[in-house]
Amino acid sequence: MPDDGSDGDSPDADIAHRRVSTDPDEADYEFLELVAELEGCDVTALPPMHPRIDDIVSEVFSDPPSADAQVEVQFSYFGYRVEMDQAGNVSLMRIPR
Repeated sequence: MPDDGSDGDSPDADIAHRRVSTDPDEADYEFLELVAELEGCDVTALPPMHPRIDDIVSEVFSDPPSADAQVEVQFSYFGYRVEMDQAGNVSLMRIPR
């Protein structure tokens, strides 16, 4: 996984910036891998996404609108507030508990 590029001094230090594949068959799993990486656990330790957010991740990429539409989705999953755009850019911010 690429480094998130943030450092302790930046305002985004608590936000992880990553990318997922725009292939709808791979996007869900790659997203889960990102969360597992941040949590320091195996993907199998995470709860299933489908009952929580349906197929929103793969849907963003299955029939994407024109690039100038600049589609972005936001949702919460496993203690993170997630923003994802149609180019595969993902920002994950830990929700305080």
